[in-house]
Amino acid sequence: MKGFILMVLGIVHLHEAFGVTHSLTHFYTASSDIPNFPEFVFVGMVDGVQMVHYDSNIQKVVPE
Repeated sequence: MKGFILMVLGIVHLHEAFGVTHSLTHFYTASSDIPNFPEFVFVGMVDGVQMVHYDSNIQKVVPE
């Protein structure tokens, strides 16, 4: 019986390990002739959380 309980617990943990999905989203924005606004902006997000940001004014990728 003890072996059966351990096997069931192992199956439950196995399901938790492989049952996760994630999302990767990129946003690109280009503009022209807008004062004080970069011509190009890029934002990278994982699971709805911003991870990186780039704009043409600073010209480097900034981790968030």
